[in-house]
Amino acid sequence: MKELERQQKEQEQNADRVFDMQTAAGIDPLSRTRLTVGLNSSLNSVRGNSISSRRSSEDSLEDEGRTLRDFRHEVKEVEERFRKAMIANAQLDNERASQTYQISLLKDKLEEMEESYSQLQREFKEKTRENNALKRNTDKLEEELKLVQGQLNERDTLITEQGLVIVLVENEDGSDAKRALVTVENAQLLGSVQGSLG
Repeated sequence: MKELERQQKEQEQNADRVFDMQTAAGIDPLSRTRLTVGLNSSLNSVRGNSISSRRSSEDSLEDEGRTLRDFRHEVKEVEERFRKAMIANAQLDNERASQTYQISLLKDKLEEMEESYSQLQREFKEKTRENNALKRNTDKLEEELKLVQGQLNERDTLITEQGLVIVLVENEDGSDAKRALVTVENAQLLGSVQGSLG
C-alpha cells in the first residue's frame, strides 16, 4: 500500500517536471494538452491501480478477517469437543475405578465362598467317614444280635425238649438272684417252698 502511494507521488512529480520543461521550451498548447491528457491518463491509471490494489487489500483483509473468525470458531469447537471428551474420559475413569472396586469386592467374596466350600467339603468327608463307620458298626451289632437271638432260641428249645425250666434263686444276703436250670418238678417244689416261707 505504501509502495503504491510512493510510486504515485513519484509519477506526479515527474509529470510536473515535464510540464515545466515543456512550458519553458515553448511547446504549443495542443501538444501540451495532449501531454497533459496523457499524463492525466497515466495518473488515472496509477490511481485506478492504486484503488484496485487498495480494494484488493481490503478484500484480502476481509478474507483474512473471515478466515480468522472461522479459525476462532473452529478453535472454540475443538475446545468444546476436547472439554466434552475430557468429561467423558473422567466419567469413564470413575466408572472403571468403581468397576475395579466392585471386581475386587467380588473376588474377595468369591475367595471367602471358596474357603467356606472347601471347609464344608472337608466336614462333609469327615461326617461321611464317621457315618460309614457307624453304619459298619451298626451292621456288625445287628449281626451279633441276630446271632445271640438265634443262640437264645436254640437254648430255649433245648431246655424245653429236656423238660427243664429256668428259675431265679435269691441269695440269702439279698444280692441279685441267680438263674438256675431245674426240672419242672423241682421248679414247682421251689415255688411251693418259697410260697410257704413268704
